Amino acid sequence: MLGALALIWIYFHWKTDGKFVTPENLSNLMTQTSVTGIIAVGMLMVIIAGQIDLSVGSL
Repeated sequence: MLGALALIWIYFHWKTDGKFVTPENLSNLMTQTSVTGIIAVGMLMVIIAGQIDLSVGSL
């Protein structure tokens, strides 16, 4: 997984002449994805605890 992320990072760094991985852009990316990440962690806890059934048979 980390290898794939590294390859994606290198690709975008190469295609944008180093403008993709700037501190300002990384800060914007983290800000924009933080809410989705927090919600995903909350949903993960509910699914792990077994409080919700997302299987096809339950539909």
